[in-house]
Amino acid sequence: MLSASIKEITVSPLATGCAVPAAGAHFKWFIPELNEWRHYSAVQLADRTTQQGSVVFAIRLTADSVSSRYIRSLAVNDTVQLNGPFNTFTYPLTEDVGRDIAIAGGIGITPLTGILQHLTSLNRSAHLHYFARSDDDAAYALPMQALLQERLHLHFSNQPEGRRSVSQVLADLAPHDRLYVCGPQSMLNEVFCHAEANGLGRERIHFEIFNVVREDDASAFVIDAVESGISVNVNPDQSLLEALEAAGLDPLYDCRRGECGVCAIEVVEGEVDHRDFIMSEQEAACSTTIYPCVSRAKSQRLKLAI
Repeated sequence: MLSASIKEITVSPLATGCAVPAAGAHFKWFIPELNEWRHYSAVQLADRTTQQGSVVFAIRLTADSVSSRYIRSLAVNDTVQLNGPFNTFTYPLTEDVGRDIAIAGGIGITPLTGILQHLTSLNRSAHLHYFARSDDDAAYALPMQALLQERLHLHFSNQPEGRRSVSQVLADLAPHDRLYVCGPQSMLNEVFCHAEANGLGRERIHFEIFNVVREDDASAFVIDAVESGISVNVNPDQSLLEALEAAGLDPLYDCRRGECGVCAIEVVEGEVDHRDFIMSEQEAACSTTIYPCVSRAKSQRLKLAI
């Protein structure tokens, strides 16, 4: 246990020849009780010596989560089922203008450990702004301090003056800078809004989000799947993707968090409530694409090309 709520696990392969995950990679973990997969990022630190092919994870546990209960129960020599590695981060390796700035929120530090190690190996002086509730919750702060020195900036919520905002720590953000971000949805929204206001293009923000909060104000709507010739009712407590699957359709998907773009479906008619992290506000305003894992309908009915 790295803290009262963060468990570190090293997974060793049952077979040799496993690929070394690229910096920022994540794996899908199969959760037996749910019969579903959950995404966890790999931790990559230069001072770790592990068996070849082994992967280290740091996973935040919550009291009421089935997946957390499963992770908490794991013991040495247990077998787990993983799929991956996958990666949503990209690396602009040839640019020599602008700064590399990483922003971590809580356990969002995990994929950034590898990315910052990777940027350092390229002699790029990246900065890290690490937001956490307290120093106890700042996993891997010490190895990040050793790697980055004065370029590590810690921001704790329990400080007397309170946590600094994203707009404060990125007050001097320039259009040529590059951002690497992993954290909760609220933090990512802050980053996107501040970046857009300061002229930083969405393509210069490389990110992953570790949780997606369902909206309490979600309402029901109907989908007309024009290629399948059926109508699908989407309830307030389910995503559009879940409703399509329940109706027997087979939409493509991967992240189920509005990041990767794999589940994109063409909108034939109707107004979309875009909740993805792929399009900017300007792109969403004129888009005829919906990402059904997170986005919904503003109108009572949508026609989709599926």
